[in-house]
Amino acid sequence: MDEPASTQKLEPVPEAVTATTVKPKRDWEAVARITSLVAIPIVIAVVGAVIQEGLGKNTVSRDYVQMAVAILTADANDAL
Repeated sequence: MDEPASTQKLEPVPEAVTATTVKPKRDWEAVARITSLVAIPIVIAVVGAVIQEGLGKNTVSRDYVQMAVAILTADANDAL
């Protein structure tokens, strides 16, 4: 039969399991963290540039349409 908890002898913890010998994070985790810290702002900048370019093209297209409408709606006398 087992001894009561108060009288049981505790076995020593093996040295390999102590808190001071905990494995540090793996190298690939550190590389992934650094890469993500660098890559996220770059991706955001690239996506922002693509969006800005599209908006710029839309603005130019709208200006051309407005100019064409103004030309087509102008009186013939104004052109002379």
